[in-house]
Amino acid sequence: MWPSGGRIDGDRLIRFVNDWTLIRLRELNDSVLSGRSKPEELIRELNERVLPRLPDDLRGLAPDRAARLLVPLGLLGASVAKHMQERHAYLRAQPARSLSALVTGKSRGNFLRYFRELAEISATGHPSRDAFASLVRWNVPTVRVQWAGQPLAVVEGVFSDSSVRTYTSGAGEAALLIVLKKCEAVELAVNELLEPICAGDLSPSGEEGRERAAVATALLGVVRQLLAEFTEDLVRGRSGGTSPTDAVARFSVHWRLGDVPPSSARNVEYVRRDLLLGIGAPGFRDHLFRLLPGLLRTEQATLSELVSRPSLSDQILRVAGLGHASSVPRSAGWLHKSVAKQAWLADYHLLFRMNAEVSAAHLAMTRKLLPDRDRVVEETGKQLERVTPNGECCVDTDETVLSRLSLAREQHPLAGSLRASFLSAVSGTHAHAERPGFPADTEEFVRMR
Repeated sequence: MWPSGGRIDGDRLIRFVNDWTLIRLRELNDSVLSGRSKPEELIRELNERVLPRLPDDLRGLAPDRAARLLVPLGLLGASVAKHMQERHAYLRAQPARSLSALVTGKSRGNFLRYFRELAEISATGHPSRDAFASLVRWNVPTVRVQWAGQPLAVVEGVFSDSSVRTYTSGAGEAALLIVLKKCEAVELAVNELLEPICAGDLSPSGEEGRERAAVATALLGVVRQLLAEFTEDLVRGRSGGTSPTDAVARFSVHWRLGDVPPSSARNVEYVRRDLLLGIGAPGFRDHLFRLLPGLLRTEQATLSELVSRPSLSDQILRVAGLGHASSVPRSAGWLHKSVAKQAWLADYHLLFRMNAEVSAAHLAMTRKLLPDRDRVVEETGKQLERVTPNGECCVDTDETVLSRLSLAREQHPLAGSLRASFLSAVSGTHAHAERPGFPADTEEFVRMR
């Protein structure tokens, strides 16, 4: 994944910082959140025991070691920024000052400048703050996706252990990060299946194109089930008015004014699928370009290229001779008539329908797991302080944007409602994509190392 080499003993350094993060950072954050300690105690321990061990000159650090180091440093930076901004409201308008007390190496250098240099050394195009890539993708162990025993996608972690680094000791935090990575891995497999059809290399009406669409539909069913199971498990176990998910959400704060904190909206495969499928919504492009600074440079390039490329919707409607998505009626009657005339369209109806269901499950997770402020006050007697920007958090971005995007996926011309009996009667529809309860066991398809 990264070039090897480097003169600094990165392994020993990373082992120390990683062990400290897995144990002591959780303890200190728990203590600050409960009111037993002040944020200054966390800052003091970082400046005395952790940050002085960092090398002043990073040029001898190998890129892969730099990437590993970004993970725990992102967690501790977010911890300090969050606590300081909650304690001192004026810092929310000057977020960089909330990290100004952190000093790195023997030279006591600026933490923000150090993190930016470390990101550059990693050669990944990582932003100069914590991001989805380091918090979720690199942090969580490797996830592999398979279908019929054949590997489809691998999303690697950067650590050899099976741990997930979190802000506090709440078990729900690790569960959230794991489900986000599993979803990203499955969505990567889906996108890779659809890419040749979107690019025009395969006809959507051909046998291989239809088979790819059917498998992609089934895998989106895996994503839907992952989200639903996570939501159900966490809601069942939630107590005290604040979910473990919200505990993670509250650490997604600004480091600099106008920067982009991590959230599941930064899952590049989720956004990529919208572009591949041709999902449009009012303000979607503005939403997309707001996300870009929080992504790796290669991810930014991928999404920017897809914006101007024909989508799967364009390819399907062109081959079917049905015009352009913007001029197609959004009605069950039109869809029923089109599928009846060209049976292969049923495969893509199932794909777009499942995509809408995944979106609904994602929106439901966000709405159920972010705490209701009035209920928190009633149950705990404490007003929930929120310093995450514009309602953003690790669960997702502004709920208004989420709702608009979910509605656009639901209202896509190919996602309308068709009777199961009609679909089963249409020749050529793949049986394994029709089953609404598919899949029964996500572990059959998604495995963590």
